[in-house]
This record gives sequence, C-alpha cells and structure tokens, in this order.
Amino acid sequence: MVNYRALAIIVPLIFFVLYIIYQIVIGAYFLALAILFILFAAIVVYLTGIEEAKESWLVRVFCLLAAVLTIAQVLYSSPASNLKESGANSDLFLQILFNTDFCPYENQPDGAKRALFKDLAQQAASKCLLQNNHDMSNLAFDLGKAVYLPPAVGLADSLHNDFLKNVPVRCIELARQLDALCPDILNFEQLVSVNSRKSVEKIEL
Repeated sequence: MVNYRALAIIVPLIFFVLYIIYQIVIGAYFLALAILFILFAAIVVYLTGIEEAKESWLVRVFCLLAAVLTIAQVLYSSPASNLKESGANSDLFLQILFNTDFCPYENQPDGAKRALFKDLAQQAASKCLLQNNHDMSNLAFDLGKAVYLPPAVGLADSLHNDFLKNVPVRCIELARQLDALCPDILNFEQLVSVNSRKSVEKIEL
C-alpha cells in the first residue's frame, strides 16, 4: 500500500536537495543557501501547520535570510555588477564599429565566411552598444523580484530561469564568433582575457 503521506514529504525533500546541489555545481552558492532556508521554512510550516506558521518568528527569519541571500546572488551574478565585462562591451562596440567594414582576404580566405562576418558585424555592433543598458535593466528587474516575490514564487521563477528561459546571445559571444570568422581583426582575446569574471562558453561555428 502506498504511503501518500510519506511521499508528500520525501518527493519535495528530494527535489529541494537536488536543486540545492545543482545550484552549488553551477556556482550559485548564495542561491543554494537561500533555497536551503526556504526548505527549512517549509519544514516548519509542515510541522506546525499553516495557521501557526503564519505567526512563527522562525519562518520569518528563514524567509528573510532567503531574501537577503537571493539579493546577494542577483548582485553577484549579474553582468551589470562586473565592471570589467561592462568595459569590454564598450571596447568591443568601438572595435566592431571601426574595424568590421570588411574582413581582409589575408585574415580569412574563405569568401563565405567573409560574407557571414559582414552580416554578423551589424548585429554585433547593435548588441554591444545596448548590452550594458540591457544588463542594468535586467539587474533592476531581478532585484525587484528578489525583494517583492514570496519565497515560493521566487523559487518557481528561479526554476523557470534555469531550465525554461531562453538566454539571449551576448555581446562577447557575438564578438567571439566574429573573431573566429575573421581572426585578429578585433584584438578579441586581448580585450576579454581579463574582462570576464565568469567563463564564456566557446561557440563552435
């Protein structure tokens, strides 16, 4: 006979533990701690009941700690807080604006790649020009969610961002593609070698 009461405890507990481990693996340590405190609050609610939990100072403390840690994660992980990456976006915009009218044959003998380079350069210039503004807007939006969303809703939003949300291509990623299409025209490696706190995945062309 299935013990549904036990399943109601074990399944969410396994989910929380696995999601905490996932956050640790990807380096989101503040968020992992925040989820842990949400788990503690959920345990208190389960043990005391919803009505008593509403007045529990322990639940309030756990929720407050979760909110503070979520804000810390937003600030730490946001590209807007990485001044070196912001500087790289501006430098890349200038490099793309002034150095990508065409790709010289000496840099890229393949005509198809030179044509692709020219088309991609326009998209990259627009992206790099607006990247820092987008990052600041996203930071303000994410901070608002961290402050005002209840813990359970915030957790659902985190799940959506991790597994369902499409991440838009960034300035540095487009510049990496341009550098692969037309080597040495952007001084790409020199610009970004020390300009990113987090590693940027290499895009295969």
